[in-house]
Amino acid sequence: MGLWIATAALVVLALYTIWLFRRLVTYRRQVGVAWSDISAQIKRRHHLVPGLIEAVQGSEAARPTALDGVVHARDAALSSTGSQAEKARAEARLGDALVIALTLSEDLADLRTTERFNAVRHELDDTARRIRLARRYYNLCVRRLNAAIESFPTNLLARLLHVRQEAVFSFDIDGAAARSAH
Repeated sequence: MGLWIATAALVVLALYTIWLFRRLVTYRRQVGVAWSDISAQIKRRHHLVPGLIEAVQGSEAARPTALDGVVHARDAALSSTGSQAEKARAEARLGDALVIALTLSEDLADLRTTERFNAVRHELDDTARRIRLARRYYNLCVRRLNAAIESFPTNLLARLLHVRQEAVFSFDIDGAAARSAH
């Protein structure tokens, strides 16, 4: 009788450990998928920059310094191969450059009436909204993973499997970006 109880206890413990492991794996995958969503939207924004430059360059009073800033910031963001924090900083610089270019461009009367400029502006605004939504989902997934890693007994399994906490992604699409651990 005692052997059956011990065996049943071991089976329950094994099943519980498997459930915890699957939960950790699911949370890690969700974080990866959520980061992919952010990356896809950032790439979308990168592809919109040439259209903005073409629309603004068509204006007689276009300011080349603002456009140069956007081009350099986009190139830096595209070539950023470091950590996610470095990529976030590069994207923040691109966001800052876009804000400056769009603000200066809005002062040009002939651009405000251009259908092409307005279409690109709308697409950039929509992309910024999509990035914000993807960032919120990513941070939700990260917080869920981190809470599981911090909770007993999942923390023991996470430590054993070398599952590390992730950092939330704080990214102001219209300005500065940062990545900080919570």
